[in-house]
Amino acid sequence: MHLERGEALSYDTSLTYPIAKIDGFDIHLERNFFGITLKETPQKDMFIGQNITADKLPKNVSYAQLVSNLQFVKVVLALYRADRSSPEMERKLSLWELSVFEFARKQYKNYLIDMEVIGTEILNQEMIKDGQKLAPFFAAGFGFMMFFVTVTVLASAIFYNAMDWGKVLVAFGSILCPILSITSSYGIISLFGIRTNSLMLVMPFLIMGIG
Repeated sequence: MHLERGEALSYDTSLTYPIAKIDGFDIHLERNFFGITLKETPQKDMFIGQNITADKLPKNVSYAQLVSNLQFVKVVLALYRADRSSPEMERKLSLWELSVFEFARKQYKNYLIDMEVIGTEILNQEMIKDGQKLAPFFAAGFGFMMFFVTVTVLASAIFYNAMDWGKVLVAFGSILCPILSITSSYGIISLFGIRTNSLMLVMPFLIMGIG
């Protein structure tokens, strides 16, 4: 409005980096703007009497670019916070977060602006998906464990001429213990109503490694 009327720019509002001012309040842009390229800060009285209307603007230049010292911004960080005051609110916030992520990944199309959405629920879901992809490796590790236990227990029993049904039970118990540990752990967690998260998917590998 000041540019169209040829008036001096407002001293209460200015779009400058690193500190902008809106109605007299300082806004720290360095917390949200990154990869900045600056130009000379325009003076408040440099557009007096010019009456710059929309048709007089240079090509691909907006009013904001005329009154700001920002020439280029590479990354703009926008933070959204909410209180998970109840289980229902937590469910709604998780659903909203995942919906925004799906929108940014599948529906949002812009060749100028790349939108990246990051959040705890998104990270959790992606880690769960990656953990599910590791199921074949877990099965292979379990197979190697069965082979190793069977060969070492039975081979040592045969080598020392101490083969009996007790050695078979030892081998079977060594294989069965990690399986029971994993299934009972998931069962107890499910019994308490705790949903599966990304850290729980690492637990079978840890139990197998220790077992």
